[in-house]
Amino acid sequence: MSSYFKSEYDKERETSVTTEISADITAHDVLSVAHAALISNLSENMTTKIIYADCNRTAVYTSDGSIIYPHSAIQTAIDAASTGDTIDIWPGTYTENITLKPGVNLLAHSKFSTYIVGTVTMTAAGTVYVEKIVF
Repeated sequence: MSSYFKSEYDKERETSVTTEISADITAHDVLSVAHAALISNLSENMTTKIIYADCNRTAVYTSDGSIIYPHSAIQTAIDAASTGDTIDIWPGTYTENITLKPGVNLLAHSKFSTYIVGTVTMTAAGTVYVEKIVF
């Protein structure tokens, strides 16, 4: 069991609130939570929901697209997304064909660390923002 601390900004009280979290989680999960907080703060007014994809997760679980149980494929995350959602993609090589959905954005963690090997298509007119992904 490990203890971690999470800090959040409380807009109503205009102060930071720190919460201790004791759980059986990995360092990867802690980094995931920190990244999620950053993404949430940056995209508060432009994202309906953030759905996570991580091809490096090897644990057996039922993925729900959350930060703790991310999808292992980008396309699975896209299929679960709605207009305005952002797919937060962890570094790695994703060997899959992807069909983009208008209004669903793709965001990788850092430049030159997320690769898609396969075809990428878009079947309907619209806009998709793609950032920090190598095709």
